Amino acid sequence: MNRKDLEEVCQEIGIDSELLINSVNRISKHLRVNTLRINEQQFEELLRFTELSVKRVNFLKHPVYEVLKGRPGNTFLHTFGFVFSQSLSSMLPVFILKPEEKSCVLDICAAPGAKTTLCAELMKNTGAIIAVEQNKKRMEALVSNLRRMGMLNVCCWHKDATQINPKPIFDHVIVDPPCSSLGVSSGYKIFSKRAMKKLTKKQKLLLNVGWEFLKPNGTLVYSTCTLTYAENEKLIEEFVKDKGAAIEEIDTSKFPGSRKGLDGLGIRLIPWEFKSEGFFIALLRKEG
Repeated sequence: MNRKDLEEVCQEIGIDSELLINSVNRISKHLRVNTLRINEQQFEELLRFTELSVKRVNFLKHPVYEVLKGRPGNTFLHTFGFVFSQSLSSMLPVFILKPEEKSCVLDICAAPGAKTTLCAELMKNTGAIIAVEQNKKRMEALVSNLRRMGMLNVCCWHKDATQINPKPIFDHVIVDPPCSSLGVSSGYKIFSKRAMKKLTKKQKLLLNVGWEFLKPNGTLVYSTCTLTYAENEKLIEEFVKDKGAAIEEIDTSKFPGSRKGLDGLGIRLIPWEFKSEGFFIALLRKEG
């Protein structure tokens, strides 16, 4: 760990580095019910055949649960695609995007499929989702999860998104690029400002590519599981100035424990406040 770099970025965003380290190592685990396979009542009835203990996340309409005891991945609920283990923070970008039925969605860095499968659920297996992933091993995990969850409206593309010729044909785009992972367990151990700067270049490139794929009046959600200013608000602010994108307001009152992003851009999920991974989320609209 580069302690000096960690202290500097924490000071920049106004958080305590020790509090960050302690909180990301005690993050609650969550799961969501795959409503394409079973409903919430059926899930709760099936729980009796597992050793899981869960608590409903009541501020979401979708059946999402905090895992209090047990490992969902070791249960038949996981095997048969009835549930997907995913951090609560990771679910929010899709709930904020709100893809409609029969819409066309592009997920640029799709593997292992957490956001892709949630999109398919909300779209009720209608429309079309193009899931792009460059890494072969991660692509295998993506395909496996799509099969397990019964997603029928997803086409996977093993490709570097930056090498695709963009055409504005999508209603919605998800850009969840590689980041410094400062909001997740052990991310602080590998953090360095040098690596962060390199990642920021890739994030800008992917965000620009995603924007070119978006139809006029379409929406793009940008999210990272890191808390740095450079990879989040600063990047979005520069992008908005360059592209003339409109920033959609995200109502933090709908997500208790969330807070407005720095400079009022997007929202931040701080681990010890939101009780899940550290995240940044911004919703952009292409006016036209």
